[in-house]
Amino acid sequence: QLDSIADVISFGVAPSILVYKWGLFTFPRFGWIASLFFLLAGAIRLARFNALEEDGSVDSKSYFVGLPIPAAAISVALAVRLLPELPDNFVVHFSILIMVYALAFLMVSSCPFRSFKDIEWRKRRSYGTFFAIILFLVVLLHEPYVVMSIMMSLYILSGILMRISPEPMR
Repeated sequence: QLDSIADVISFGVAPSILVYKWGLFTFPRFGWIASLFFLLAGAIRLARFNALEEDGSVDSKSYFVGLPIPAAAISVALAVRLLPELPDNFVVHFSILIMVYALAFLMVSSCPFRSFKDIEWRKRRSYGTFFAIILFLVVLLHEPYVVMSIMMSLYILSGILMRISPEPMR
């Protein structure tokens, strides 16, 4: 339980304040509501995770139910890192407001997000896989925030697509 409280503070409170100070301050009331919604959705998501894991009703080794709060926090942090100085533009600030609400909604949704806990890292791989990993690391070192933003966007999109697909992709 203490781990979840620490997660709420680290991945809920901190990103909520960060995103408000960065891009939501132009909407005093709606910005605070969005930040609070992000925080509350993260807390609810963690409470649900603890409850589902405790009763064993969900296979948390393969999939999470709802966007994990660290992924939502990383998405906020990457957005701030990619655009530290926002233009004074209503559309940009409104897009950030929508992003925060979308992340909060995805945290409490029933979208399945891959946990990657079931990957066998010690399994032997082919040379092609090794080459792909090295190439990926080189690109990651060259443009880390862009690559991580693309990866996070694809991760979020994968959960949405698994939710709306007619057949489970498991």
